[in-house]
Amino acid sequence: MDEKYTVVTLEERPDLEGELDQLHSIGWPKFMGEDPIAVKY
Repeated sequence: MDEKYTVVTLEERPDLEGELDQLHSIGWPKFMGEDPIAVKY
């Protein structure tokens, strides 16, 4: 495993804010986005 990751905040990289929706759609099953409790939190 030669991959390296860097953890950043949106304060440090505000240009990445637009990528959050795509990341969430990849990382969570579709039903999670339709659940009112999951959307709230």
